[in-house]
Amino acid sequence: LVEFEPQVVMPSKGRKCRLVHSGAACTLAKNGSGNPIVLNSPCKVCKEWRCRSHCKCGRGNTGRGRKAPRPGTTPAIVPQVAPKPKRQATATRPVPMSHGPPETAPQVDVWASNSWHAKLVEEVKRSSSVQIATMIFDEPSLSSALKQCFQKTPGFKCSIVVDRKHYLDRTSSHQRPRLKELEAAGAVVKLASGFKKGSYHGLMHLKAAVLDSRIAYAGSCNFTLAALSHRELCMRLTGSSVVRIQTAIQEAEQSGQLLPRE
Repeated sequence: LVEFEPQVVMPSKGRKCRLVHSGAACTLAKNGSGNPIVLNSPCKVCKEWRCRSHCKCGRGNTGRGRKAPRPGTTPAIVPQVAPKPKRQATATRPVPMSHGPPETAPQVDVWASNSWHAKLVEEVKRSSSVQIATMIFDEPSLSSALKQCFQKTPGFKCSIVVDRKHYLDRTSSHQRPRLKELEAAGAVVKLASGFKKGSYHGLMHLKAAVLDSRIAYAGSCNFTLAALSHRELCMRLTGSSVVRIQTAIQEAEQSGQLLPRE
């Protein structure tokens, strides 16, 4: 029988690979035992006594060929993403204030008879500003109430815009003298037309009055004496709708011209 002598494994005289920060031995032995790799020489590139996964080349993923770190042995390098700069707080722009009444839910009173007229004249006498747009203006009691305001209410303001064509055609014989009297008292009176379509100019057909930028009267009726005999519809409004009615009157005023000198 042939006897074999047992093979004696001599311990390696090399240096164990140790991790950079903790100093603990690595566990990447080739046989999968979890023991550290034993090195007989340092890395030829970075000169560190560590395995190719833990030396400077492996940590920076710069090793190539045989010097490349073993697959799956080093954690993936996550690129550092710079944090997004915080947006600097900007000054909030002030919200422009409306010159009309506050934005509130509109309240509407509707008249299908001429009872609106007495209510309008009553409220005009207590107002400090009145804006009127009407195709024709010749109603005597409203004209008297406006002249009374100029006499008794300090700083009273009034503007009236009527249709140019009806004024120049003298549709109402009372319109010119009453507007002239109000202009002399301090009212701003203008003549305006509607929108132009080809060679045709439409009428200034608004029929509305705004009192102190708070109350509006609007409907189908002109502010004329004849309107008190017609079957008309008139509404008294308060709230946010007053602003839109006031804007329509102001746009008609801006497009108009002062009464011609005669």
